[in-house]
Amino acid sequence: MKKPVSRRKLSQVDIRHGELQIKNMLKDRPVMAKHITKNDIIWKWVVRKFAGEDLEDTIDWNNAAPYYGAQADHIYPCSSERGFVRIAKKLSFEFSWARAIFELHNMAFCCGFKKLIYRAYKGKKKKKEFIKGLATCPDEWYVGTPRFFREWIKHYGRNSEYPWRIYSDFYDNYLEEWALADE
Repeated sequence: MKKPVSRRKLSQVDIRHGELQIKNMLKDRPVMAKHITKNDIIWKWVVRKFAGEDLEDTIDWNNAAPYYGAQADHIYPCSSERGFVRIAKKLSFEFSWARAIFELHNMAFCCGFKKLIYRAYKGKKKKKEFIKGLATCPDEWYVGTPRFFREWIKHYGRNSEYPWRIYSDFYDNYLEEWALADE
């Protein structure tokens, strides 16, 4: 697995930003606050991620609903937009935290995604390859998830929101903007 963008040293300002973001997230998603304290490992990890530990900049909590009704999503920071994470309302404590951690972890590997976007923009990846090219290593993410991408993708119908509709829309409508954002 490739390394995150950076492991920069966090300033007190960065840490305060991370703490503010987690507090805002817990205020907006109260179910997430039920069984967690500032002394918990997850709390401290999330503060560091919001503080920008793996990126060149801090990232924000965003209270809006995730894209296409997904349970969670993120936008990584680029020259035209600040990075943020969104979690859907009405999820359980455990599932909300799992989604938050998943999205914050994914943000650390935005360089690979940026390269994929640029390759697609340049015509080196067709839409089907772009969508399938976003495979992860499932056994590092989920217990009981099929180990190989081909087995995992079978769980999603061809017209399902994720991953087909979400990444298809991105490919059709945002590829150029994102591919050229940091040139």
